[in-house]
Amino acid sequence: MKRSSVCIIAALFASLVTVFFPQPADAEGPKSFDDVKGSQTEAPKVGAKGHKSYLKEKDLGGTEFSTEFTAGLLNLTGNTRSLSVSGGNHTLYRYKRFENNWRVGGYYSRVFSVRSQAGLTGTVARYIYGSYRMDYYISDRLSYFAGGGGYTDRFNGIELSGIGSTGFRYFFLKEPEYYLSGAAGYRYAYEDRVAPNPGASYHTALAELNYWQQLNDRVSITNDMSLLENVLDGNDFRAGNKTALKVNMTDRLALVLGFELKFRNRPVPGFKKLDTITEFLLSATF
Repeated sequence: MKRSSVCIIAALFASLVTVFFPQPADAEGPKSFDDVKGSQTEAPKVGAKGHKSYLKEKDLGGTEFSTEFTAGLLNLTGNTRSLSVSGGNHTLYRYKRFENNWRVGGYYSRVFSVRSQAGLTGTVARYIYGSYRMDYYISDRLSYFAGGGGYTDRFNGIELSGIGSTGFRYFFLKEPEYYLSGAAGYRYAYEDRVAPNPGASYHTALAELNYWQQLNDRVSITNDMSLLENVLDGNDFRAGNKTALKVNMTDRLALVLGFELKFRNRPVPGFKKLDTITEFLLSATF
């Protein structure tokens, strides 16, 4: 029942984005070669606008909207060796000083072998997530954030987890072709684990470091690092790092190659500490 609730919430988020922000129909006729070449030239500007919006001085009295859909293949190693078909959406809507971020998605996986007590062989949907975060911009570089969400992750022994977090984000560097930001705060999580493991609560200190750079007209790279330290048990920590290379093909479409590491110093009993995810995705931005 709990997992069904998470699935329903994720589906509702995606449906709301589709209903309230439909893609406009293209009323123009066939384009000439010069028109097509011109749209290709504009591709980096559109494909990277989600990141480049951080580089300019924000109009804290204006609004901003973007939505990005991704779909592709993931290869997971660690607790399992599996191949996944994935889909997701990230929608950003800023009204004056209030910036809203919604993220929903999931993996549909074929598990080839198990390296822990996961018992996951077969074709199963095992990872579904949904989250919301609101940033209030105190200044152009500093924001206060709060948010929450949930996920189910049988790869790591989690039947269902609910999380809530709050803190501050600050941009250390903001240049025309790159930025570097950091965040610090607090996160609470409750995990309903696979049997026979009992559920557990976590009170953690949160630290994040985010970097983005435009390498050339069409290629950009991002690196997102996070660290969670249990404030009640200093020997219990979690870390993650994700690097992604994005290549813009047209004014809307891009290819994304990513690699992610997830580490838990104290995993669910019977599961491994380290998981890796390699992803090859097609991205559509509007």
